[in-house]
Amino acid sequence: MKKFIVILPVTVLILLFVATSSCTKEPAPLKDYLIQVDSIHVADTVSAGVPFDIEFFGIIGFDMCHSFKVFNQVYKGNDITIQAWATYDNTAEACPDALVMLDGRKLSVNLSVPGYYNLMINEPTGYSIYKQILVR
Repeated sequence: MKKFIVILPVTVLILLFVATSSCTKEPAPLKDYLIQVDSIHVADTVSAGVPFDIEFFGIIGFDMCHSFKVFNQVYKGNDITIQAWATYDNTAEACPDALVMLDGRKLSVNLSVPGYYNLMINEPTGYSIYKQILVR
């Protein structure tokens, strides 16, 4: 009888462990990643208080499951750090081949204080694109 009292809980624990560890979780439907920006186009001099555009160029992905998501901006004094984010949707049944590009996607910026500003575009490789602009 003592053997049965010890074996039953141990067996239940083993079965519970096997049952929960064999389950596979569904993959996350979307995966965000930092885009490799090849280049940017922005004026060297802009007017204070007047919005201007920064145009971004680069490859987002190689099939239609990749798409642009958002620009993230961080302002620290006269330094502006920008990240271009994309997302990959792995729930699609088919992802037709296509070259998905930033293709001059614009980010509108408005700087109200005159001076020199440093733009830094973060890259997934750890490098960054730097550009200095003058706000008059």
